[in-house]
This record gives sequence, structure tokens and C-alpha cells, in this order.
Amino acid sequence: MIADAAAAAAVGLAAAAVLRADVRRGVPRWEPDSYDYAIRMLQRRGVPFPQARDRARAFFLAVRGRQRNPAYFAPTLAGDEPEWWTLFAPRVVYPALAAPLFPRRGFAALTDVAAVASVASAVLLYRFLRRFGGPASAAALAVWYATSAPVRDVGVHGLNDSTALLLWIGSLDAMAEMAEDGSGATRFVVLTAALSFTRPVPYLPFGAGLVLALAGARARDGRRTRAGVTIAATAAACAVAITSVLARAGVPSTREHLQRVRESQRLESAPGLLSRTLTRLRLRDDPARSLGRWYATTAAVSVATSLKHAVAAVVPVLAVPALAGAHRRSMPVLAGALLGGLIGCIADPAPASTRRTVVLPLYPVFAAGGVLAVERLLRSRRGR
Repeated sequence: MIADAAAAAAVGLAAAAVLRADVRRGVPRWEPDSYDYAIRMLQRRGVPFPQARDRARAFFLAVRGRQRNPAYFAPTLAGDEPEWWTLFAPRVVYPALAAPLFPRRGFAALTDVAAVASVASAVLLYRFLRRFGGPASAAALAVWYATSAPVRDVGVHGLNDSTALLLWIGSLDAMAEMAEDGSGATRFVVLTAALSFTRPVPYLPFGAGLVLALAGARARDGRRTRAGVTIAATAAACAVAITSVLARAGVPSTREHLQRVRESQRLESAPGLLSRTLTRLRLRDDPARSLGRWYATTAAVSVATSLKHAVAAVVPVLAVPALAGAHRRSMPVLAGALLGGLIGCIADPAPASTRRTVVLPLYPVFAAGGVLAVERLLRSRRGR
């Protein structure tokens, strides 16, 4: 117990130290999506939309010159409402958490919530990883998670990703508990509902539940089958709830939305290597091509870039084989989460953003596989 408390504290301190170093280096802290969350935060304070928009716009006009790509803010701030306002309608948890801090912290309340969630997610990840190994290996992989580039990136930004990661790790832990001993269902439902209205990714727990149910049915394990069905059904219910909110917000049809995403991606500048690769392979979007061909190509490129980012992170290269070779009741949950990540390439095809939108939510799963790989190595060394 003392060793666990000390290791968890060390992980939290490491995460906080890295975060503080990034802030002191002056890492740009705002993205165009932050404008949307800033307006919703003010609305939670009772500010009407026009005044909330104008106050947020004035703030972002003042700070955009210090961000990584100031020109990217121009179209976001030019319209009567943020570019993806209706699409972001279900994302209410993150701005609601920031709203109570606004009187004292102003718009920095958004980055405060992201920072606290980033440190807390590392500590919670340590608890989750202890299911798969000892304090030393769990702490080592939790520190890897906290110090990895994509986790650090979202930890300093006024975005919802850190909050979503915290809730996702909690959901993963609850699903593993459901698979292992049948408890944790209530905690899973609450956390997954909160996750869905922070970042709408119900396909992640849905994939985990589906694979767990199939594994339970194959092994004739009624408890695991019921747990998997409960997980998948909860995720499906969250998807229905999200769809209902989007419909009330007036989100356009799927075809119109994809056309809008296509136009947005055409205007954005892809990273240099990705841009050159797409040009070399003749995969750059051509307006003359059909929407269906664009979607299929973009989804395939999203899968490819996701695999590239996963391999570049190194740990997944060791983690995935360890996950495949482990014989634990909760392994189908982790395998299903990986499957859900691939579904994300289809649900949100954005090759330039896959490190954050597709690969980042899988870091907790990779960390679990990393712990299993380390534990297997330690056992083999002890055996020799």
C-alpha cells in the first residue's frame, strides 16, 4: 500500500513537472476549437450567446499572434459562430468544468482544467496499470504516458482532450473490473456518459464491449458475455443520445457534413511529410473526384497515418504483441479498444490529426501492453 501511494505520487509529480516546464517554455496554448469552448464556458455563466461570442472573439484576436498558426484562426473568428458550432453541441462537460473558475482565472480556466485533468489522468493510469503488473513497471509506463509528446501537447492546450482521456482511463478501468470480477458497471455507465458528452467517442467502449461479449460467448462464460453486452449497449445508448443532441442543434446531413469536412481539409495545410507523401502517391484530393472516393481515400490514409504514429511511439510495437499473448479475462477489453480506435478512422477521417484524434486515446491501452511486456521480461530474467 505504501509502495503504491509513493509510486502514484511520483507519477503525479513527474506529470506536473513536465507540464510546468512546457508552460514556462511558452508553448502556444490555444487552438481554433478553444474559441468554441470559450463561448460555451461563458454561456454556462449565464452570458447570452452574442455577448459570449464577442468576448471570446476579442480574447482570441488578442492572443492569436502568439499561437503556432495565427492564420488558422482567421476563418474561425470571422463567422457569426464558430465553424463547427452545431457539431460540438454535445461537448458540454469540459466548458462546464471550466465555468466555475472563470471569475478568478478568466479564459485561462480552460487551460487550468486541461492541466489538472492531464496530471490526474497519469495518476489514474497508474492505478489501471497495476491490474497488469507491479508498482515499478506500472509507474514506468505511466511516466511514459505523461511525458509522451501528444499527451503533453493536449495538457497545455485549451482543449477537451485531457478531460476526455481522464474519463476514458476511468472507463477502461471499470470495464476491466467488469471483465475480471463482474463489478464496476455503475462506475462504467457514469464515466462513459460523461466521456460521450466531453468528446463523442462511444465507438471506443463499444468496440471493447463487443469483443468482450464475443470472447465470453466463445468461452461459454456467461458473466463476461453479460458484461460485454452491458458495455456495448451503454455505448450504443450514448451514441443515440449524442445523435439526438446533434439533431436538435441542427447538424447537417451526413453528406453535407462530409462535404464540409472535405472543403475544410482542402484549405488546411497538411504537415510537410504527409503532404509530400500524398502528392507522390497521387492521393491528394482532386475536386473532380466523387465524395465517396474522397472519403474512402481519406479513411485509408487515416489508418496509415495512425499506424505510423503508433510505430513512432515505440512502446506500441512492444505492447501489441504482449496484449496478444496475454491470457487474462480483461484482454478482450483492451483488444476491443484497439478495434474501436480503428473505427475512429472511419468516423472521423482526418489524416493530419490522427495522432491526437485516433492514436492518443489508445495510449492507455499501449501502456497496459507495455506493462505486460516488462513483466514478462522480468519473469524470464528471474527464471534464468
